[in-house]
Amino acid sequence: MSALDASAVTIESGPVLNQANGHTYYLLSSDTWSASNAFAQSLGGTLVTINDVIENAWVSDTFTANGTVNRALWIGLNDAAQEGVWSWASGESVTYLGWDTGQPNGAFGWWDEDYAHFWGTTGYGGNRYMWNDYLDGRDRKSTRLNSSHLVISYAVFCLKKK
Repeated sequence: MSALDASAVTIESGPVLNQANGHTYYLLSSDTWSASNAFAQSLGGTLVTINDVIENAWVSDTFTANGTVNRALWIGLNDAAQEGVWSWASGESVTYLGWDTGQPNGAFGWWDEDYAHFWGTTGYGGNRYMWNDYLDGRDRKSTRLNSSHLVISYAVFCLKKK
């Protein structure tokens, strides 16, 4: 794991209990999807799995405007293993998708937008309850950081009720 992976990620806020499902959530600092997920795993969780429209709204309402900062938020959905086949980092079945109109679109071409995030409250005119696909912050062909698209998102990770 590089120095830019999980070692740079911190918990911004939490734990926050979702009364509807009994799961505990944390807001992580802004970093790449991979670093955020690695950090969540080191604490016994994964980036959040969204199971329905109610959880989707709760996560967005709770974390996109947490405090005074409007945030785009990484979630656990990705197609890094196989392009076009979206799966949750938790391994759970995909039962709900909240893509914005025209998403996922892989707009950055050869970089492959393999990671899903909430737009946030001020993101590119998107609806904060809807998702966009985006690159991880790494130039996939050379594994070096792409300075123009380093990090866009904070992240939410979840510890499931046992």
